[in-house]
Amino acid sequence: MGGELNAYTTKEKIAFYASTLDRYYENAFELLTDITFDSIFPEKQIEKERSVILEEMSMYYDAPDDAIQDEFDKVIFPNHPLGMNILGTMESVKSFHRSDFTSFIKSHINTEKLVFCSVGNIPFKKVIRLANKYLKDIPSYNANKCRVPFNKYKPEISEVKRSLTQAHCAIGRDAYSFSSDKRLPFFMLTNILGGPGMISRLNLALREKYGFVYAIDATFQSYTDTGLFGIFFGTEPRQLKKSISLVYKELKKLREIPLGTLQLRNA
Repeated sequence: MGGELNAYTTKEKIAFYASTLDRYYENAFELLTDITFDSIFPEKQIEKERSVILEEMSMYYDAPDDAIQDEFDKVIFPNHPLGMNILGTMESVKSFHRSDFTSFIKSHINTEKLVFCSVGNIPFKKVIRLANKYLKDIPSYNANKCRVPFNKYKPEISEVKRSLTQAHCAIGRDAYSFSSDKRLPFFMLTNILGGPGMISRLNLALREKYGFVYAIDATFQSYTDTGLFGIFFGTEPRQLKKSISLVYKELKKLREIPLGTLQLRNA
């Protein structure tokens, strides 16, 4: 059918999705429902997928800008689920069997929290009809896992030695949760500091003025009970200390000098 079938996992959700021509909409709907609720996890397929995941882990480890994010999470959220690598460990991936998957689903999935989303050139009545057809009789799961809220942040410095040309750096801390009234203002502040535009403060200070970095980003991710703020960049080792001091300088300016009306309006 020439479409895309994929999935992704974040710290707080798992999603299965398809993208097809509208004529194949029902085919995609049926297939996604089958994968989500009726997977049988054949052992042979698990073995094949195990190799794929181990290769994926090696790929991330070999990409320093990806690897540092996992190390960063571990420093910000030590000994907490949010600090754990989504991919797991080599040992855990090698140990999985069919029974592990079936028991995990029963103990972790709550179908009352499931969200079905449809975007495209499909009449709404048809979406409802197909939702009733394919989702009405899905198995019911009512697991109610509650994560222990993270509230033990303390500043920490971690250095990992790798044989790389660049030095990669992450600076940040825990931040506001999804329900915080400070979430959107802080998101805007993060965008001013290091958003995707070329005129972000960090980009102007480190790339445009000194040529220390190719790219530098400030990001803010909110979770249900906490959040994560981070600044990421890569530079030559001899320029690392100067780059970090420039980042701190921009953070200090943002703390001490109020934003002007024009800056706020543009943001």
